[in-house]
Amino acid sequence: MHINRGLLGWGVFLIALGVEALAIRSGVVDANLARRALEVWPLILIAIGVDLVLQRTPASPLGTIAVSLVFALMAGALLATTPMARGGTGFCGGITASGNPVPHMSPTGPAANGTLTGPATVTIAADCGTVQVNAVDGSDYTLGWLGSDGAVAPAVDASESSLSLHRNSAGGVNVGSPAVDWTVSLPRAPVLFLSLELNAGSATASLDGVRLASLQAKVNAGDVKVDLSGATDTTDIVGTANAGSLALTLPGQPGTLTGSLHVNAGAIRLCVPAHAALRIRVDGETFASDNFAQRGMTKTGDTWTLPNWDAASSRIDLAVSANLGTITLNPEEGCG
Repeated sequence: MHINRGLLGWGVFLIALGVEALAIRSGVVDANLARRALEVWPLILIAIGVDLVLQRTPASPLGTIAVSLVFALMAGALLATTPMARGGTGFCGGITASGNPVPHMSPTGPAANGTLTGPATVTIAADCGTVQVNAVDGSDYTLGWLGSDGAVAPAVDASESSLSLHRNSAGGVNVGSPAVDWTVSLPRAPVLFLSLELNAGSATASLDGVRLASLQAKVNAGDVKVDLSGATDTTDIVGTANAGSLALTLPGQPGTLTGSLHVNAGAIRLCVPAHAALRIRVDGETFASDNFAQRGMTKTGDTWTLPNWDAASSRIDLAVSANLGTITLNPEEGCG
């Protein structure tokens, strides 16, 4: 009997994910214990190794099951303890012991402001909360923030050619840390190289008119939406979703935009302009799904291409890897 390993992997993953999340939410499994599952992340590497060893043997389904269960263990712990709204829950300490939301403090006003002459590197790394990034005319940037009880202002390192905003702590995802909300305004005048990383929370970035040379966007157990439709000068992007959701709206400027997308137990939504040509090279897929064929792309070897590739003046050339993940091109609901 032939076993479809893709369907087996997804079935085991979804069942285990749902059971674990339900057990944590209902109190059967202690949330603090579930959070500690993140400390044994090397099990992912072990499970993938077992799967590779067992391939092309009668026991290959056991490798599939092992990978699915380990990914479900990690993803279930993250999803069940991650904030889904302002103020957060559980994982980010946005709920008091009585079960009532921790009250937010009043906005502090700009925590930082300054000027970027460009080209400038901008790094935004946030945990436990929400981040809103928008664009303003000129060369000045501002950061405003508010937070739940115990929150502190973000750490800021800045010069005329660089800006780094990150959680003011020793680093890493601090389980139980207060939820925060950041609002960052980036200038349109200088050329920017932007890195946006979010752990446990949500972020939106609308970069209309920004001269954005490159973007690196990474989300771990959260939700990030980046709109580059109005950005200019963009030549390179990298997007990564680990047990989270990343939505990218790409520009349709003349020339070729290159990049890579990586998804592990998560989802990426990709929106491209109708006039832009698209080529996607699949570097590796383990129990992944996509809708490339439904969007009119044709496959040759490991490469998907839209029919207008050769004649287009605007091209998007991407490499993709996915493990227990989903990549959706031009979803019906959009990427906003």
